[in-house]
Amino acid sequence: MRSKTCHISLCAVIALILLTGSITYAENSPLITALGDGYVYNISQTETLGNLFTVADKSIIITALGLFDDGIPGLNQSHSVGLWTTSGSLLGRVDFSPGLDGFESNGFIYKNLANQVVLQPGVSYVLGVSYQNNSTDGVYINSSAPYETWSSVVTFNGIARQTPSGAGFDFPAYQTYGLSYVGPNALYIVPEPATLLLLGLGAPIVSRLRKK
Repeated sequence: MRSKTCHISLCAVIALILLTGSITYAENSPLITALGDGYVYNISQTETLGNLFTVADKSIIITALGLFDDGIPGLNQSHSVGLWTTSGSLLGRVDFSPGLDGFESNGFIYKNLANQVVLQPGVSYVLGVSYQNNSTDGVYINSSAPYETWSSVVTFNGIARQTPSGAGFDFPAYQTYGLSYVGPNALYIVPEPATLLLLGLGAPIVSRLRKK
């Protein structure tokens, strides 16, 4: 009986993969689409800077994380970019080495996530990027409205996030109103509803297979 059950479950997984592969996604798009009227600033201390944003009325899937890359493509120092829940749970992270470590797009450098992250509608999240002491990889700062332009799939209310000085890569828990750091960015896709259903069904099937 167990062998038969495993066979049925395996067929279900194969069908899931085939169905998922047949679904068309929208093209990857950035959460931040324009810098705003601010200025480039070189960070003088080690810390993580970012922003709080809220997903609008549809789920989105984050496929890549990146950061602002001013001037000639390529970074001067190492950086880490993270995506967190508002309670500080790390959902995704990518690490950058100096140089052109990743792919460039419209003034940002990105790396694909090993595991894509589904963000839920109406829920807030935090993006952050770490900077080293006296970093020459500048962050773009908007200190007043209008801020940078965000995609219509999310909202940003002018709440910057940061860690204490010297914290390195960590959840940016401190809030500063009326300010934004255009350091971190992310690429997303808007999935079809069937895709989210398949992703939800697939995990329990795979979990059962592993136990057999």
